Amino acid sequence: MSAPAHQLIVSPFLGEYLVLRPGDDNGVQIPLKRYLELSSGASAGIEAPYWLVDSVRQAWGLDLPAHRPLRDSVLVRAPSPYGMARASYEINKGCDYDCPHCYGPTRSGSSTSCEMPVCSGSRSRAASH
Repeated sequence: MSAPAHQLIVSPFLGEYLVLRPGDDNGVQIPLKRYLELSSGASAGIEAPYWLVDSVRQAWGLDLPAHRPLRDSVLVRAPSPYGMARASYEINKGCDYDCPHCYGPTRSGSSTSCEMPVCSGSRSRAASH
C-alpha cells in the first residue's frame, strides 16, 4: 500500500471544520477562522502556522516539515457545493448479503454492469471524528 500524498487533510464536515490524518480515527476540530486561514495559506504557499504544528504534535506526535509550503503536507478541501459530506461504500467478499452486483462476474448470475444498485446490504460511512 502506498503512502498517502498528504500527511493531513483539513475539511469542512457537517458544519464543523476538522484536521484529519489519513488512516487515523482521531481528528482535531478547528474554528471557521482557522479553516479559512489554512485554506488561504495553502493557496498562497505559506508555512504551517504555529498553532497547527502544535495541535498536530499533540494529537499524533507528528512533526510537520519545517520551512516547506503548507500545501506540500496538508490537503485543504473546499466546502461541498451540495452541503453534504463525503461517503463511500465498503464492499468486500465477506458481506453476508450475497448481492450479485457486489461480486461481479466471478459468481453465476452476477451483473457486469457498472451501475451500482442499492440493496439492503449496502453500507455507507463518512468520517465522524
